[in-house]
Amino acid sequence: MSQVSYPGIGVFTHNDYWHKLYRPIVMLPFSPKRINTLFKLYSRKNPINGLLVKQGSVPIILSNCTSDTNGVGDKPVKFIVHGLLENKYLSKWMIQLKDALLSYEDCYVFIVDWSDGNSLPYEQAISNTRVVGPVMALFISELMDKYGLQTKNVHIIGHSLGSHIAGYAGQRLNGTVGRITGLDPAGPQFEGLNNIDVRLDPTDAQFVDIIHSNAEKCRPLIPLISVIDSNGYGYFETLGHLDFYPNGGEHQPGCSTEIITSLLSKNVLRQLFCDHQRSILYYMASLTYQTVKPISHLCTNNNDYKLGKCRKDCQLNIINCAVMGVDAIQSAKYKSETMGKKYFLKTGSLYPYFKKV
Repeated sequence: MSQVSYPGIGVFTHNDYWHKLYRPIVMLPFSPKRINTLFKLYSRKNPINGLLVKQGSVPIILSNCTSDTNGVGDKPVKFIVHGLLENKYLSKWMIQLKDALLSYEDCYVFIVDWSDGNSLPYEQAISNTRVVGPVMALFISELMDKYGLQTKNVHIIGHSLGSHIAGYAGQRLNGTVGRITGLDPAGPQFEGLNNIDVRLDPTDAQFVDIIHSNAEKCRPLIPLISVIDSNGYGYFETLGHLDFYPNGGEHQPGCSTEIITSLLSKNVLRQLFCDHQRSILYYMASLTYQTVKPISHLCTNNNDYKLGKCRKDCQLNIINCAVMGVDAIQSAKYKSETMGKKYFLKTGSLYPYFKKV
């Protein structure tokens, strides 16, 4: 089979975004039915059990999970999207992030589960993201039609491959989504492809902020084992209106890079992907720890930052500094000036990370 067509989603071929060095194998995505993307809604009224919903079947009882008689009302609506190999049983961070968001503000939170399509090989999961994104867009459109949701109130938070899913959803909605936060967006087989349609980019939402925690400079990858082959799982170059590089954006304090240490760990996967997942913890800390703000500084590279060459007075020029995490939105008004630039900061190895170190 050389191509597949899914009504309302798109037509896909083996040539889509193919590159002889950076994406040498392109697989056809699974059908929406097989991926079976699920949305679980939580609110302050229903913070624990949630309500399970599928695209195409948004129920009237949605209002039972909300405090507004018209459903989602005019409150912020958050979507949390996971990446490769994660699911609702193994990835406690999604529940923790949901709790942190609900504690921080009165909003509605959807956890997006596409775990029937995120298994190895990595190339298959990559292709499946191009179905999950449009399915998300259709789901959001359904909320718009039935409950008056305004896309300006939508904030999609994606980790790894979930960041690019957020980008595909935002693209389908013509960039009207209020905000997309990319938590260490996946780099392997995305970096090096110049077409912005293949990845998250600033045109996908009104404001796009990125936290890079395990970035690796672009290089060719070995097909089918690219996840194992890569030393860094994140995207190295800038992707949003505002890009943060804590500790240089490659390796994070407290994360071991030794495979032997990982194998001896009680939680092997967590240790192996510690740097990659640290972006999630930084974002959660920005919600739960407001005492010290994670202020970052505009700089060309991390070496100059560590030498103190870029730690200018934030009051002299507002774009010299930005706050990483939930408060990054404060810089949205300067997005045309911050886009394409890199912001660096130092963190600690343990929560709350943003104590003076």
